[in-house]
Amino acid sequence: MNARALALALLGASYLCAQDLPVSGDTFVDTAYPNLNFGSSTYLQVGGTTTTYLQFDLSSLPAGLLTSPNAKVNLGLWLGRIGSVGTIQISQAAAAWSEATLTANNQPGSGAAVGTLPVASAGEFVYLDITSVVAGWLSAPATNFGLVISGVSPAVVFLDSKESVTTSHAATLEFVVAGPAGVTGAAGAAGVAGLIGATGATGSTGAPGPTGVTGATGVGLTGAPGSTGATGATGVTGVTGATGIATSTTTFTCNGTCTSGFLQKLVPFNNGTQGQSTQVTNNTTNNLTGIAGVATSSSTSGLSVTVAQYGTSNCTFDSAVNQGDYVQASSSTTGNCTDAGSTYPTSNQIVGVALSSSNSGSTGTSQTIFVFGAEVRGVSGSGGATGATGAVGATGPTGATGTAGTNGTNGSAGATGATGATGATGVATSSTSFTCNGTCTSGFLQKLVPFNNGTQGQSTRVTNNTTSNLTGVVGVATSSSTSGFSVTVAQYGTANCTFDNSVNQGDYVQVSSSNNGFCTDAGSTYPTSNQIVGIALSSSNSGSTGTSQTIYIFGDQIRGTSGSGGATGATGPTGATGATGVTGPTGATGTGTNGSQGATGPTGVTGATGAAGSSVISYTCNATCTQNHLQVLVTSGTVSQVQDATPTNLTGLVGVAQNSATSGQPVAVSVIGSVSCAFVGAVAAGHYVQASTFPGGVCADAGATYPTSNQIVGIALSAGGSGSLPTTQTIYLFGAEVRGGSGGGATGPTGATGSNGATGATGATGAAGAAGATGGVANAYTVGAHQASPLANGATVSATAVVSWVAADATVTLPPATTAGQLVILISATNGYSAGFAAQAGSGDKAFDYNAQNGSVSVVGAYATMSFVSDGNHNWYIVNVN
Repeated sequence: MNARALALALLGASYLCAQDLPVSGDTFVDTAYPNLNFGSSTYLQVGGTTTTYLQFDLSSLPAGLLTSPNAKVNLGLWLGRIGSVGTIQISQAAAAWSEATLTANNQPGSGAAVGTLPVASAGEFVYLDITSVVAGWLSAPATNFGLVISGVSPAVVFLDSKESVTTSHAATLEFVVAGPAGVTGAAGAAGVAGLIGATGATGSTGAPGPTGVTGATGVGLTGAPGSTGATGATGVTGVTGATGIATSTTTFTCNGTCTSGFLQKLVPFNNGTQGQSTQVTNNTTNNLTGIAGVATSSSTSGLSVTVAQYGTSNCTFDSAVNQGDYVQASSSTTGNCTDAGSTYPTSNQIVGVALSSSNSGSTGTSQTIFVFGAEVRGVSGSGGATGATGAVGATGPTGATGTAGTNGTNGSAGATGATGATGATGVATSSTSFTCNGTCTSGFLQKLVPFNNGTQGQSTRVTNNTTSNLTGVVGVATSSSTSGFSVTVAQYGTANCTFDNSVNQGDYVQVSSSNNGFCTDAGSTYPTSNQIVGIALSSSNSGSTGTSQTIYIFGDQIRGTSGSGGATGATGPTGATGATGVTGPTGATGTGTNGSQGATGPTGVTGATGAAGSSVISYTCNATCTQNHLQVLVTSGTVSQVQDATPTNLTGLVGVAQNSATSGQPVAVSVIGSVSCAFVGAVAAGHYVQASTFPGGVCADAGATYPTSNQIVGIALSAGGSGSLPTTQTIYLFGAEVRGGSGGGATGPTGATGSNGATGATGATGAAGAAGATGGVANAYTVGAHQASPLANGATVSATAVVSWVAADATVTLPPATTAGQLVILISATNGYSAGFAAQAGSGDKAFDYNAQNGSVSVVGAYATMSFVSDGNHNWYIVNVN
């Protein structure tokens, strides 16, 4: 009965009259699945981690309907199944909500308490008087946010929703209006007791995620020994060893020949076997993509080889080189690099940028390059959108040389000078020291200025960026300088930049076209042109200009494009360099008498290696953060926080959680380099890795072909897993948002419709056809077994059937799961929750209950109804039960 008919019935009653108003919206939320909506579920769950919401439409009822002292409204609930007896609490909802969008994360919560009900027996109705609540809603409709039903521990109960297809006892409001007393009727016969539904099985506890892999410690270089003081006088104290440089290398196993200074490519090794890892070999001339880095040592098959994957390294070139030019793989000489010119390449992998020059016409020379760190590809389409390049860590400056000790006065046969002190361990930074060529202002963007190209040994300089230069920016100056003096430039990670306008944290950052050297807020949408410098990490006041704000520098030259799908180059790992070492102490002055100059002492011991820079950022968790799961940024006030990615988060991923956390707790997120990630299904070493669409938050094997859409997370470094079982595998995380594209411009608009042709002459009337046979009633589904003759225990469901009825207490076998998207609906032939049945997968197939990560089960059920869908790969997944 609708609300208007209900009102007419109640207002016209002279005697006791009771009418039911059905629920208009119902759903439940589950904090174990904080981002899932259960609006279409055939049941409602209360207790434990679940809470039910009810909504009633009173818009057609008159405001004075309940003014009579004899009027009463009861909330009626059908107790379908009892998981655990106890008490349930009914309260008013605190704010508006929608059945189609309500989740545990956006639920409004409870307002004023209404009352409680005991839940002890299944298969019966329970009622609660809520007359005052409904009267308040009728007088103030804007306060009608519905009801919230929660369990008082340990109560767990299952109610019917309005989508139920079995008992269909959805929640109702029972309106009762009493008139004059009537004649007492004869006692009716006792009704038959309803059947008690079966208690649902308790879900199994998910396994804890594995501990993340500890990063390797950087290896430093040994410094030169310090000078010995003069003979006769006290010798000069040795110079402090240089600070170690943080490495950006990975140790692989060689598979063939691996030559120092040659480009290396990945070679998948024993894919499909748990624990196998990718190997490398010298790159070939026909392999212009998939470069992993530059070998820094030589090796042969089965032995280890060190490969520089990010930062500075020496590469052998097949021709002359100009510093500042882009570097790609040689197509003429195996393993060599080649100078690709100063224009951003539009095809194949861009290995990095040359940092030194060779003499004109030279070949086979070893030159210093800056390796981008992952597979960055030039875009060849007419404007496919380029995904964000991974953040690149800049090389730190060399440690300062210790001050030489003062020579002693001339004397006879002084003692030999002491050995120089060991240099202190360097701390990894994300900055590089350049020479300034003009004016370099702290907090201003810097661009490269080629200096004496064509002359061996010359290096690039920097200066404040100009408004006409919207690409080629190398970083942000962290100190001020002038021509000929050194300036420190932050090239990756956090730094402060001066902005030409107001800034919102989380927006993309590009080069200002109105103020020299300034940054500008490019908005929250991924830019489609010019260089993307990074992302804003702090906000300024609206309308402010010239403020210094914290940004996260991407590190490589990432350019937005305007096309609809050009392939995006993958981003490489960050390798930060050690900070400046401590200056060595000054040598003590000699005390000998005047004498001849003593011999120079041996060089001091080299300083210890600088520690490798961190590739982990500490965030605050916004909701649920699971170890080894992919994380996305969310905005909380003016601060960026993280949480587990959902099945719809296929871009905007910032890294992998290294520990589990909940809202407000700290969580460490790996943003680049080697890391463990949770997978569902088989993984092959060397394949690309993207975010899974089911379940959310985990990694998925995207195959050996470069993906053409969504974010490319990285490359798998280990193999394992099968079917739909969860595993944890090692991947190489690219470090920033690299998006695949399909190339080519957008499709042009549809042409205008042509004018209609002239109407043809009317044809002659055809002869009347014979009368057709009377049609039957079309089935909405293909029925395998009808309710009158259901499937018995041990029967197999027909492979062509969509709907089949099953006998009570029977266990039936599902058809082969070889057709992707095939739907099988099973319904108990006997009404009631106690008349359940079970289902199992056939030989070679697997069946999964609600949580696929818990693995397959031998038998699903018992339930009164079940719906399964096949993935076409011998797996059945349950999508609905009752």
